[in-house]
Amino acid sequence: TDVGVASLLGADRIAEGRELYDTTLDSASPFAHPDSYGPALYLLYVPFEQAFPIDEPVDESVFEDAVGARVAAITFDLLTLLALFALGRQWRAGAQGRLLGLGLAWAWASFPYSMFQLRYGFNDALVALLVVAALLALRLPAGRGALTALAASTKFAPAVLAPLMATGTGERRSRSALLFTGAFAAVSLALLVPLLPDGGISEFWDRTLGYQQGRTAWSSFWARFPGLDWLRPLAQACVVALALLLAFVPRRRSPEQLALLGAAVMVALELSMTHWFSTYLLWFAPLAFAGLFAHHDCREWSRAGERDLPFEDRHRVEPIHVRSP
Repeated sequence: TDVGVASLLGADRIAEGRELYDTTLDSASPFAHPDSYGPALYLLYVPFEQAFPIDEPVDESVFEDAVGARVAAITFDLLTLLALFALGRQWRAGAQGRLLGLGLAWAWASFPYSMFQLRYGFNDALVALLVVAALLALRLPAGRGALTALAASTKFAPAVLAPLMATGTGERRSRSALLFTGAFAAVSLALLVPLLPDGGISEFWDRTLGYQQGRTAWSSFWARFPGLDWLRPLAQACVVALALLLAFVPRRRSPEQLALLGAAVMVALELSMTHWFSTYLLWFAPLAFAGLFAHHDCREWSRAGERDLPFEDRHRVEPIHVRSP
């Protein structure tokens, strides 16, 4: 798709030392915006573009030739699966951690939209990977700050997680928030400043978020109900307020609660967007999987006791035991 192709074209501009965010790009071209994403996304696509080069100018045949986009999608998908397995091992000890990790990895592998992004070479698994990586670094304020900044510098949406991730699970809040903020700011500036266009922040905004804000898609709520567009700024303001509120309420939370709150604020953001596509579900799916699955015990389960039950009662045997409140 044009998503993967645009990612490679932006990476090619970086590799060749050309300006990435460029107002002179041909607006009539179907590839008019190989510069609508954040700098981290294009930088992380550079190795794939270098291994499987793609050069401008391009035509429709590029969709068949964009091997780098497909390899990148496969790579980020596999790394997300492994990161979810590692998250399960981190959150639980021993066999329970192994089973939780396998459950999370299986959920990702069998999720229809992770397969959809593989089929068409989208770049959204990269967002999912970095969000999971930030969860893995939850005990390290500077580490999760750096990884949240990296995620926010891909397709911008994970920036809404920054207030929540800044306070983490609530322990030693002031110190950890300062470490998070410093790392987040340092990484964000290190990624943006070298690629900032001549027009500065204003031109960067116009080429990225400004462009995205002006797009509509039939699958977004606001495109379906254009008469309610006057509510959209209010909805977006509410998302910002929610993100700030969740940074402080509740004061203490478990890692799985933090994951679910992150998924909730990401869903709220997506509902307020003018341009929405189904692969954006991957931005919050790993958070939802982690929070929901970790709410249950993960133990080996034998079907031996089921054999003595009447056939019609066997479906009532529950392999998952919910924790007591």
